[in-house]
Amino acid sequence: MRSGRFIAAMAEPGGGAVPPPRPPSGNSGEAPPPPEGAGEAAELHGWKEIAAALNTNVRTAQKYERYHGLPVRRMPGKRGRVYALREEILAWRDKRQPRNGDGLLAQILEWPRAAWAAVAGGLAVGGLVVSVVLSNHPPVASLRWNGPVLEALDERGRTLWTRAFSPLPAGPDQRRNWTLADLAGEGRPSVLFLHQPAGGRGGRLYCLDSNGELVWAYPPEAGPRPGSSARAFVLLPAADGRPQVALALVDEDEAATRIRLLDAGGRETVSLLRQGVFDLLAAGRDAAGAFLIAGGFDRGRRQAALLKIVLRAAAPAARPAESGPPPVLAVQAEVRFPRTRLNRRLDLFNRVTAVRIEDEWITVRVRESAAGAWVEYRLGPDLQLRGLAVSDALKRAFRKEFARGVLRRDWSDQDEAALLEAFAVVRTP
Repeated sequence: MRSGRFIAAMAEPGGGAVPPPRPPSGNSGEAPPPPEGAGEAAELHGWKEIAAALNTNVRTAQKYERYHGLPVRRMPGKRGRVYALREEILAWRDKRQPRNGDGLLAQILEWPRAAWAAVAGGLAVGGLVVSVVLSNHPPVASLRWNGPVLEALDERGRTLWTRAFSPLPAGPDQRRNWTLADLAGEGRPSVLFLHQPAGGRGGRLYCLDSNGELVWAYPPEAGPRPGSSARAFVLLPAADGRPQVALALVDEDEAATRIRLLDAGGRETVSLLRQGVFDLLAAGRDAAGAFLIAGGFDRGRRQAALLKIVLRAAAPAARPAESGPPPVLAVQAEVRFPRTRLNRRLDLFNRVTAVRIEDEWITVRVRESAAGAWVEYRLGPDLQLRGLAVSDALKRAFRKEFARGVLRRDWSDQDEAALLEAFAVVRTP
């Protein structure tokens, strides 16, 4: 369902601040030097040449690319060599040098950690330095795929870090497959994204920190079943205010779905097994608390289905008397969406493909056939049907099959009445 900031330096993941490179300053009475880079090659090949142009070492130059957007390019291929344009490298360096003229800011940024603590504790400039460092460590604002490489971008579209995955993701549309969440409660969001390789099997949910380092992945390498594939996830608010991660693992061989809740460390806390393929998740909240919506289809009944899942306390007999009431996932209600005449005649599965939860409505789209043929149902908070709409593509498909003699009549009000009558909500005690 439907599911920055930069000035002069950025803190390394495990150390002090890395100041941007700055050229040596000349004396006011000297003649101006010749243009920098005059007579040298326009392209820099490899990290050694790039680092030399910046008057630094290879490791620091690589950090500049990772954290500060150093304009480095790569040749095509898995192990493509890096290169850069000297003009772009020097322009990047000049743009990032301190602008106060006397080099004071650069000197402060080069102090050791003890000096940082002393300045921050006793001097007003400490607050300035801290704000500069934090603002130069922009959070991730969006993700995009560049072939097999995942790129994290800040709010200005600049690359913060990259991470390669193989094989390629299935399909170009990954908008539903990532989100940002402060799982650890530290004020910096982690990146959660679902990587679904070609073929639709073997999908895993990855959690990366703000620097692109792997925190955890689920299922782990030794997962519960080799055939299980992560197909959808959503954030569910927890009692302490921190979100939990709800994940749908689909076993295509068994035609079953296991819904799991994961904590901030990627550890399973609650699990629910259900027959059918429910590869769409959404989260909402009503008067009773947070709930999950799982959409897909019930293979046994051969029709689209939707589950409303809630957290409940375990039955007293299921837990020791001295322990607290551990929650369990339970299906509160199941919605079954009837198939149209066209769907039954072509012997297809209809399935839930989209859910939108609003204040007073839950809108569910059910695909009846290919090429945009769908029926959209509007449900109330109690899941009772309030109305439906039919796509023009579905009416055209009816007309086409009627003209071919596959159907005995075109779409009519009788078909709409049949859908309204066959719609069913099954509640769990």
